[in-house]
Amino acid sequence: IISNKGDDCEDTLKDHPACTFGGLCDCETFVNAADSGECNGFYISSNGNVEVRSVCAKYCGCAMTAAIEDAASTTESSEANCVDTLADSPSCRFGGLCDCDVFVNAPESSGCDSV
Repeated sequence: IISNKGDDCEDTLKDHPACTFGGLCDCETFVNAADSGECNGFYISSNGNVEVRSVCAKYCGCAMTAAIEDAASTTESSEANCVDTLADSPSCRFGGLCDCDVFVNAPESSGCDSV
């Protein structure tokens, strides 16, 4: 297990689109949901997968597994193959947020790191 920095150890789910758009706002519900891989996994959603520990760090004990670190570095190295799918998401269809710049910079958004 790799420890997070102390200042990174907080639950940020309430500021994440899973809460602001999806209504999943408390970590106990989010971590234990049927679509969740619990603290060391990902919440699987048609709107995009969310690393559970990235939004529920304090609830999950403020540590990151090496597997999550590896997955994060793999994601970063594959950004060149990134495809914008915002137009296909409920944020666009129901919320009218179809432009990535507007979506990422919206007051309800937690920015690129969580999208």
